[in-house]
Amino acid sequence: DVPYKPQEYYVETRKCEPDAGEDVVKICERQRALMFFAVFGFDWVMLGFLKSIIITSSYPLRFHVFGIGQLSVGFSVQIEVKTKSTLSIVVVGPENRTATSSDNFLRVNLIGDYVGYTNIPSFDNYYLVIPRQKGKLAVVEAGGTGQPQNLGSNFSMWMLLERVRFTLDGLECNKIGVSYEAFNGQPDFCSAPFWSCLHNQLWNFWDVSTSNRNL
Repeated sequence: DVPYKPQEYYVETRKCEPDAGEDVVKICERQRALMFFAVFGFDWVMLGFLKSIIITSSYPLRFHVFGIGQLSVGFSVQIEVKTKSTLSIVVVGPENRTATSSDNFLRVNLIGDYVGYTNIPSFDNYYLVIPRQKGKLAVVEAGGTGQPQNLGSNFSMWMLLERVRFTLDGLECNKIGVSYEAFNGQPDFCSAPFWSCLHNQLWNFWDVSTSNRNL
């Protein structure tokens, strides 16, 4: 799963106070308190710098990420030949292009593939992202295949995004799935612009898509 909207909060303090209370860190303290009660939880870290405190927080909405497999064509053709006393049957398909009936009377070779001439688009280089259902922390049934059993019905927020926009190990800035390690390890961290390393997230693409539909 990946967060919909990682956020950065910045609060100036009177001095370096890594254990500052709510009166100093304000929104950061509230975000920290929310962690223990929010259904989805928050990924957070709070660091004390000279005259500042910085935390990152993940927006409660999270998305499942699915790879899309290669296109395959599946079908079967059953041929029956009836004589006076017998009925010969064979079944052929893409995985069984030659077949012989059990009585050896009928042998069939599949020549065509039944695929139209229209080029079918390939989505091998895309991920499908789907909102995780609210409150569904354990979405995989026991003994299942490791996949969510219920994807919900919020189809309007399903998105197809290029794989290059994701970081699988979380170590690349400005990609979906960026981790705090990447955020904290970015060059010139203290002087970096606000929200640096947290661009090009799911919510950005959703906003662009929504704006385009409203044109």
